[in-house]
Amino acid sequence: MSSLTVNLEGTPVLVAQGRVELTKLRLDQENPRIGLYRDSQPKATLLEADIRHAIRNRSPHAYSKLRDSIEINGAIIYPIWIGPEEAGKHLVIEGNTRALIYRELAEKYPTVDEWKAIPANILPVGIQESQLNFIRLEAHLRGVTEWDAYERARYLYILNEEEGYSVPRLEQLTRLDARKIEIEIRAFRDMADIYHERFPDDPYEAQKFSYFVEYESNQLIQRGMHARGKTVEDFCEWVGEARIPKAENVRRLPDILESDVATTHFVNDGFERAISYLALAKPDIISPLFRSIEEVIDGLKNMPFYETERIRSGDEPGRMRRINELADVVLAFRSQVSEDYDEVADDFKEDG
Repeated sequence: MSSLTVNLEGTPVLVAQGRVELTKLRLDQENPRIGLYRDSQPKATLLEADIRHAIRNRSPHAYSKLRDSIEINGAIIYPIWIGPEEAGKHLVIEGNTRALIYRELAEKYPTVDEWKAIPANILPVGIQESQLNFIRLEAHLRGVTEWDAYERARYLYILNEEEGYSVPRLEQLTRLDARKIEIEIRAFRDMADIYHERFPDDPYEAQKFSYFVEYESNQLIQRGMHARGKTVEDFCEWVGEARIPKAENVRRLPDILESDVATTHFVNDGFERAISYLALAKPDIISPLFRSIEEVIDGLKNMPFYETERIRSGDEPGRMRRINELADVVLAFRSQVSEDYDEVADDFKEDG
């Protein structure tokens, strides 16, 4: 076995490296990727069979794709992370999916030694819980399989609410923008504290998370709802009752809530009826062009810090050219409409 020194939360840690027999591994029920499944279970402790079921079924297509890739390559590229040996077993801190795939391949190829043990980074005795959290965050944010947005928000929420991690600390650990972290935590809180209580049997609950991200990231929506005497509880009802067909439709709520008639249609008949009314009464706000402009504005406002830094530092010259082109077009158009507006205003004054 070899070893290397890695920095975990700024502290150098000596980590052993080697191949560990699959029989010595214990899957982690605290694995953030199966958080939704764990929350849905009435029991506090998951059996190994439960964990296997959750891993395989959270995203069957992605699981099969990763399994095929590992089988074709004959090995994993990056070692998994495991805790120190306790009672003859190592807890899998990161790499539960790959460890399970190795087990399946070991059953499929019982005479092939390659699948009987898996490359692993073995953490030493005395490793801190905060360092384990660091590994989970780092690995899952940049891991071999995409981290579901709902499960990522759930983990950020747990670290913030239960482990006492501040938003600046989470920003440093994850390199996510602080505003994005705050929005995801608030969105998860809305779902956990309100939505789940009202719609506990919704099989598509995790897929509704993007609705709440849209809600929490848009002050216009919240101001519009406040003006109408509506709250996040009302928003949960609208989502649960399918009054808003898609998450992107949440962005149209400020336009709806600005109109008495459209609001009445929305509350009584749903989103499509309200939009149909606005298309006739205020066609300008339904324009596909202006909807695209809103998306561009939102995208620029919410661009992750690391992407902004890459553009600023010159690592993304193509994107910088598009930004400059956009700025030139917007400034030219703004100048044109401002001149037209001034001319109309002058004519109005002369007529008056």
